[in-house]
Amino acid sequence: MSGAMPDVHEGGCACGAVRYRALGQPVIAQVCHCRFCQRRTGSAFAVLAVFKDGDVAISRGRLMLCEHRSAGTFDDPGSQAGGPIKQ
Repeated sequence: MSGAMPDVHEGGCACGAVRYRALGQPVIAQVCHCRFCQRRTGSAFAVLAVFKDGDVAISRGRLMLCEHRSAGTFDDPGSQAGGPIKQ
């Protein structure tokens, strides 16, 4: 369908300090059941979506890099309060 509006996904961190808007469909969408994601979300799993850089804009706040260390180490983008960015 030509001229159709793209999908718009809006969300932010848990404390509300950061808000974002993503356009279109994610490049990757997955569900993770690892222990860290269970603890981070307080659920049995986390739903993750990855968008192209050009499709995401931060509308409020500033991203910080938060580090988590467990069996492996990775960096988790989050807000000033250190919470993960989520919708």
